[in-house]
Amino acid sequence: MTPETLVRFRKLALLVNLALFAFAIYLILTDNPAGWENLAIPSAMLVILVITGRRRQP
Repeated sequence: MTPETLVRFRKLALLVNLALFAFAIYLILTDNPAGWENLAIPSAMLVILVITGRRRQP
C-alpha cells in the first residue's frame, strides 16, 4: 500500500470508529443494555489502528 492510500484508509477507519462511538454513546444514554458491549468494538479497532500507525513511523 502506498502512503496516500494508507492515510485515506486510516481517515476512513477513524470516521467509522467515531460513528460507532457516537452510536454506542447514544445507546448508553437511551438506557439500552447493549450499549457498553458496543463500545468495546470501536475502542479495540482504535487501539489496533494506533499500534499499527506507530509501528510504521520511523
